[in-house]
Amino acid sequence: MVFIQPELNNVLNHLRKLNENSMPMWGSLTSIGMIEHLTDSLNMAIGNPMEKIEVPEKYWDKMISVLNSEARFPKNFKVSFAPENRIIRNKDINGSIMEFEKTWAVYEDVFSKTPKLISNHPNYGPLNKIQWDRILSKHLTHHLTQFDLISD
Repeated sequence: MVFIQPELNNVLNHLRKLNENSMPMWGSLTSIGMIEHLTDSLNMAIGNPMEKIEVPEKYWDKMISVLNSEARFPKNFKVSFAPENRIIRNKDINGSIMEFEKTWAVYEDVFSKTPKLISNHPNYGPLNKIQWDRILSKHLTHHLTQFDLISD
């Protein structure tokens, strides 16, 4: 499986194809909710807030193996840290895209200033920038496919 590269302009080109009425091919996220969910994952990566790891430490190596595999995130996958009934922060899609873009800049800035930063992912454990980029790549592919912005 080829996953989208975590490169801001490429991602923005896809997100800008959405509108408030864009419907997912599966799941219950709205287009604004999906973009805000992606923003939340960037914040998680920089430790804002620092997440509690839910998977016992003895499974962290296995989870990293899954992360590094070609396995896709399954459709309709539910996780405890992503609420099903989201509270939407932005009044329109442009606001959600702007928030995403600003948060991406913070993500890149934080890791450029502290390249050895390790922050927690609830399912994968403590991760570095390379591992966060891998999650980001898989996560973006999952949600851009969900909204039919890239091929399955």
